[in-house]
Amino acid sequence: MLEQNHIERVKQGDREAFAFLVDRYKAPAFSIAWKILKNSADAEEVVQEAFIKVYHAIHQFRGEGKFSTWLYRIVYNACISQVRKNRNSCIPLDDVPEDRADFYQLDDALKQISDKQVKVLIQEALDELDETDFTILTLYYYEDKPLKEIARVLNIRYSNAKVKIQRARLRLYEVMKKALKTEMHDLL
Repeated sequence: MLEQNHIERVKQGDREAFAFLVDRYKAPAFSIAWKILKNSADAEEVVQEAFIKVYHAIHQFRGEGKFSTWLYRIVYNACISQVRKNRNSCIPLDDVPEDRADFYQLDDALKQISDKQVKVLIQEALDELDETDFTILTLYYYEDKPLKEIARVLNIRYSNAKVKIQRARLRLYEVMKKALKTEMHDLL
């Protein structure tokens, strides 16, 4: 309700209400942009431009979905456009074999190291993933976005989002497994 109230105030020209929205969403928007662009200056610029675009287009936001979904889609699309402009190519999506990974071994290994070490390992593993995997996992686990919203952000079908999140989990698992082997070896 508070967010919707701020959106309505922005539509009426209240800049302070927009500042509330910027403060609320700038960190996750920057995180998405930084992972895709791999440059904090470019990420900052894209996020600023996205917020400017949101401010000018706020009247187009009908409230049928969440504001964050709308914003993240604008940020994501701006980043993809920037990447394409810089590289003149699309971001590749690698296919992963469909075999099942044993997530229980990972969980057991995580229990043997400290929470701080786990957070560091998870962040390092996320940083090794490609832009799409990072974005989908960040939105799902850190932003608690449902797959329907993630599909809208990435401009893909819901069924495709389900497949992509499963594959992203598997890739994260593989990266974490390698990191934990190293970590466990160092502890012994």
